[in-house]
Amino acid sequence: MLASLLYVIFKQNEKYWPLMPPLPSYGYGREHPGPRYGSLIHGQNLKDVVITASLGVIPEIIIKINDLIGTRNVYRQSGWSYQGNWMEYEIPGSCSTLSHDLGCHWTCYFLVVIMEPSMDKDKHGGRNIAKSFSITRGAHLFRLMWSSDILISNITLRDSPFWTLHPYDCKNVTVRNVTILAPVFEAPNTDGIDPDSCEDMVIEDCYISVGDDAIAIKSGWDQYGIAYGRPSMNILIRNLVVRSMVSAGVSIGSEMSGGVSNVTVENLLVWSSRRAVRIKTAPGRGGYVQQITYRNLTFDNVRVGIIIKTDYNEHPDEGYDPKALPILRDISFTGVHGQGVRVPVRIHGSDVIPVRNITFRDMSVGITYKKKHIFQCAFVQGRVIGTIFPAPCENLDLYDEQERLVKRSASQNVTDIDYDF
Repeated sequence: MLASLLYVIFKQNEKYWPLMPPLPSYGYGREHPGPRYGSLIHGQNLKDVVITASLGVIPEIIIKINDLIGTRNVYRQSGWSYQGNWMEYEIPGSCSTLSHDLGCHWTCYFLVVIMEPSMDKDKHGGRNIAKSFSITRGAHLFRLMWSSDILISNITLRDSPFWTLHPYDCKNVTVRNVTILAPVFEAPNTDGIDPDSCEDMVIEDCYISVGDDAIAIKSGWDQYGIAYGRPSMNILIRNLVVRSMVSAGVSIGSEMSGGVSNVTVENLLVWSSRRAVRIKTAPGRGGYVQQITYRNLTFDNVRVGIIIKTDYNEHPDEGYDPKALPILRDISFTGVHGQGVRVPVRIHGSDVIPVRNITFRDMSVGITYKKKHIFQCAFVQGRVIGTIFPAPCENLDLYDEQERLVKRSASQNVTDIDYDF
């Protein structure tokens, strides 16, 4: 138990960070062969661990890399309506132009260091940070490995160099009332919480605004994850407000080779984001994503609401088996609402990785783009129960509210995917 207000600040200079071997289910330093930078807070083979602030008016422990310019507006939450200004966390202007004495974030530091004109742009629009180092950048802010019976609550995690909170092969983990912040642009791989080969985990009552996925459930990478064989299972995510302007609010994958099953995501608000909820995989992953339940989702100003992508082709090395095909099935969406959404649904299955037994019920999403088909599907089998908006793709069977078949789809393999808008 720590004090009600405590700052824990780590050095920005990576020469002080320890080196660790690659994770066994990744077999590779994620960005480079060999070791990776160790986490700034690290624990393994632990049991009965509680990390929390003492109760108070505003209990908070702030764990961060260094000071950062930014604004934090107070937000208020009442049930699942919201009012006032949500928390803002952005760097004004270009990172590279910020004055050093104002406290530049670690990503700014890296961006300035590698500002050669020939450097490739990364997927986030910034410089490719990974290519400037010979060691994987994965200095997570907080990682627990092979541990059980963990409670993390009432803390704030800020400005991680890589994934922020990474429970790896852990059991019985609860994350409650945690705030996670990173710059929303030019901060690649700053995921919020990444349960990785974890079992029996609850994430609840959290606020996350970061530069990559707010939450990403994983279970190992290609042949290494298949060999390690530890699924992520029995995970409950509820009562969250999240933002990801370059990635997704809640993701599964793409590293899911050990399997992901029995996941429930409910009472989720995703705002001002590129994507809301996403499942991503590819040939070579193997494994499965199944028994996934989404319930009571709200999208506010989101480019793509629901996305399933089966060609996320990034692999650790040439040793992966392209014939190791993942299974995607038994996925349901109930109570999906929102406004300002460009593409509410994009389910991109393929002939070798079809999406099976997907269900939509009670969906009404306000759209911003009305001239094209914005409920997109390819190689999908499933059903719609009752009336939903926008109109579903023709790949899905139609049922009435009493779950009686109205119309059977004759075109499950029809492709209607358009990435141009």
